[in-house]
Amino acid sequence: MILTAPNPFVINADKGTLSIAGANLSVAVVNNLADLEDVCRWVSTSHEARQFQTICLDSITTIADAVLSDMKVKRAKDKDPRLAYGDMADEVLKHVRAFRDLNGFNVYVIAEMEYRKDGTKGPASPGQKVGAKFDYIFDEVFYLDEYFDPQTSARTTFLRTQSSINCIAKDRSGKLAEFEPADLSYIFNKIASS
Repeated sequence: MILTAPNPFVINADKGTLSIAGANLSVAVVNNLADLEDVCRWVSTSHEARQFQTICLDSITTIADAVLSDMKVKRAKDKDPRLAYGDMADEVLKHVRAFRDLNGFNVYVIAEMEYRKDGTKGPASPGQKVGAKFDYIFDEVFYLDEYFDPQTSARTTFLRTQSSINCIAKDRSGKLAEFEPADLSYIFNKIASS
């Protein structure tokens, strides 16, 4: 879906770029908290970053895993290694909010999906604090799904914009249908329309 975003800059932690191979995209690789801080600073302060319209984080789940690894090293001498999870949550949520609050950009954050205790599917993150907060931090939370038509064997990818019995989604703009095409330019334009 990144290729459907207007003029994207990709912050890549997953390293799984085969689906966008050959595309002329600007990409920053994030392996740890220091990388994330550097790219966040660059995007928010650099004149050069203003050439982009969309900032894509792929994926926040992998970024959270990398930050957790850093925090475990930092907390290695503590008696309770679980403290690293709280540190990770603080850092990841701080940076996610910083990206969310960028002026002049569309921000697209990809998260892996996890099954939750209540039976729903939603954004994943290590620990218990972060994934559920993603549901509330953003105005728009979409669930990428696919419909298989058994008569034609055609597959259609779409975005669910409202929660269902088994997945988390929301549209605070009130401008989107329950099911929308998996096209970020179309979505951004529809939300921005009067």
